[in-house]
Amino acid sequence: YREGAESAPDTLPFWGEMRRVLASKQTRLFFIFLAFGNLFFYIQDVILEPFAGKVFGMPLATTNRFSTYWGSLALIGIVVSLVLARRYPKRVTNMALSRWGVAVLLITFALFIVCAVFQIRPLVTINLIVMGIGLGMWTVGSLGLMMDMTRVWGAGLYLALWTVSSTLARGMGVALGGIILDVALALTGERAPLAYGAVFAAQTVGFGVTLAILSRISVGEFEREVPSTEAVLAGSLD
Repeated sequence: YREGAESAPDTLPFWGEMRRVLASKQTRLFFIFLAFGNLFFYIQDVILEPFAGKVFGMPLATTNRFSTYWGSLALIGIVVSLVLARRYPKRVTNMALSRWGVAVLLITFALFIVCAVFQIRPLVTINLIVMGIGLGMWTVGSLGLMMDMTRVWGAGLYLALWTVSSTLARGMGVALGGIILDVALALTGERAPLAYGAVFAAQTVGFGVTLAILSRISVGEFEREVPSTEAVLAGSLD
């Protein structure tokens, strides 16, 4: 009994602060935005290379380099985004970069539908390039928004929320990609182009939903909902 009584004060403040953080509607929306962005992007993680092999007959020596292609373009997208944000801070904001990144990824997977269904081989390379650039913009924008929507007094809690959102969503995305593909293959009679097209369609719709959620996020509203460190200190002194 004594041990339980002593441990109660240690656990209550954490959950009290967590409820305080999640009381903000903007915090909850941003948590969902991060989760959906990672979920729908990483659906392609175990899909893209088999897609190119089965639909277009590309050898493993080629498909194994896919992640290198879009990963390299993502790095270029990150560097360019940072340079533009520094040079044009009023126009190239974190919100704008996030919006552009999600929109580019939406377009990318919409083009992958066309690529799969109509079996247009050149679109594979084009889409890998566009996907990397979109990922780079989305990465810079979302990381910037993480900093905008974090308070010093609860930095650890916010960091935990953003990390949990991103990490769990990535794993779920990989699993969901395989599930959608298996179901689509069964429904289409093992017709690979249509099945992979269904996976890309799910990603396209998912990024559309992600873009809609992002449109409801406002850093200004978050600042009104969640007090700053100065306000918290002032309140504690009253």
